[in-house]
Amino acid sequence: MKTALWLCDNVTPIKTPTAGSYGVKHLIENAAGVYLPNGVLIASAFIVGYPFRYDQPNVRFGMSQRDLNKLR
Repeated sequence: MKTALWLCDNVTPIKTPTAGSYGVKHLIENAAGVYLPNGVLIASAFIVGYPFRYDQPNVRFGMSQRDLNKLR
C-alpha cells in the first residue's frame, strides 16, 4: 500500500499506457532509496487504477512522462 500511495502522490495518470513497469520500478527505487520488486509496482499501479496494457513479461502503464522525468 505504501507504493500505491506514493504513486498517487507523485505520478499523474494519463490515458495512453507508455511507461514500462520495469523502468518505472528503477525510477522509484532511485527516488525513494529502497528496493522495489517489479511485481509490487505492477500490483500497486493496478490498485491505483492506471490504464495499462500487457507487454510481456512486463506491463505498460498510463503514467505522466513529465512526472516520471522529475524522478530522474
